[in-house]
Amino acid sequence: MPDQLMTETRAQHKTRLLNQRAEERSRKNLAGTLDNLHAQVSRAKSHQQTKKESEEQRKQLIESNPEEANLDIYQKSVRIFCLAICPIIVILDILFMGAAAEFFINFSLHDLSPRAKFIARLAFPVCILGIDILLGIILVRSREKALETGDSFKYYIWVAVCICFGLMMGIVVGYTAITSMPQFPVLALFLGGIAMTCHYVILFSGELLGEAKAYLLFSWKKTKLDRAIKNSEVNHNRERASVGQTYRSYADALHLHNQRYPQAAINAVPFEKDAVEMINEIFGREVVQQAAPEPQNGTETAAAENTAPTPINDTAANNNGHSQASATEFTFTPETNGNGNGNGNGNGNGHHANPFDVFQSDIDGRIRNAESEVTV
Repeated sequence: MPDQLMTETRAQHKTRLLNQRAEERSRKNLAGTLDNLHAQVSRAKSHQQTKKESEEQRKQLIESNPEEANLDIYQKSVRIFCLAICPIIVILDILFMGAAAEFFINFSLHDLSPRAKFIARLAFPVCILGIDILLGIILVRSREKALETGDSFKYYIWVAVCICFGLMMGIVVGYTAITSMPQFPVLALFLGGIAMTCHYVILFSGELLGEAKAYLLFSWKKTKLDRAIKNSEVNHNRERASVGQTYRSYADALHLHNQRYPQAAINAVPFEKDAVEMINEIFGREVVQQAAPEPQNGTETAAAENTAPTPINDTAANNNGHSQASATEFTFTPETNGNGNGNGNGNGNGHHANPFDVFQSDIDGRIRNAESEVTV
């Protein structure tokens, strides 16, 4: 008989220790899930704030550039055409001004290494394009000055310089094309004409090039802000969905914890204010009730704690006429416990799948093994 009592005492002590460990592990898991929930809420708020800031920047950009924001299709096409001419000129000069580039490099930069000469040959057409743009700017300023003073002599001088420069570029490209492709003279002349036309467009479209550059910068900034707004919205929706799913798991696990350990039930949960607002917004009703803070030391207020949440019941929510938008956003599949008493309406002992079931099942098995050691 004493041996039997001692065996019962040891088994009861072992059972009590296992229950204490299970309770501690359950509390730690609940705390970790709550911290994860708060982190997800913080990230969702951060993405939402980033979206608002990007939208405000986009609004300011449009307000500060009303002309670029309200262009019609014709004006946009003209600006895009002016921007496309610049790379066309560079490509044509690279292909058909090789002889001129080689002559210039060998005449003035003959001491360079072969690699440096190759880079200089590629940079030569870019320098030609820079000269086109510079002459176009000078032509615009001389025209403005001629309108102010009435003296057009310098303006016509610069016009003649631009005409000669564009003609020279077209002749060089055409001549190089004819020497490179003697069997296609018509094609060579056509390429020379294209090169001369492109150079003339750059030379005599200084104002339009400036407008095209402004439109390019405006479009780039607007596209960047639109992409930032879209990415922030996608990230916010993803974190918001994670908040709803994590809250479901937390509420189910907390409900299961309070059922299994009524002596250590958790009746108040320290939800943050942002978490309470987002959870209630997700489910379309007051799922978590914010408790009023109690005064502390007469002046300060203590941190408010919320009542323990209950598992989300989709069927009950729909029958009570609450918002169903968030109920369909997160999948919910009730599962039965080991006794098979659960059902899809949340009645009986069914509960949602949560990360504590595997650990608890192991603990229950060890408790049953310890109790079986007691001999009758």
